Amino acid sequence: MLYVCYAEDQPDTGEKRAALREQHVAYLHETPEVVLLGGALFDGSDARVGSCIIISAPDFTTAQTWFQNDPWSKAGLFKSQKVARVQKGTWH
Repeated sequence: MLYVCYAEDQPDTGEKRAALREQHVAYLHETPEVVLLGGALFDGSDARVGSCIIISAPDFTTAQTWFQNDPWSKAGLFKSQKVARVQKGTWH
């Protein structure tokens, strides 16, 4: 099943994010069968405001646990996090 992992950043987390970037990227690459698409979220002025990752997981609990174990999540980078199942619709 597909899940969207959506997180909004805490204010002023740029330095913490940069310090943990290698660990975050390594975590994503440890499970290539899980991560389908991921990237930063930006507002209208191109300021980073969060992250979004689409993953494949067998159930909601597994998806939520995977997202919570990301180094950025564990470090408290996000002020909010949401995991939701996605039903595949249009896909190009």
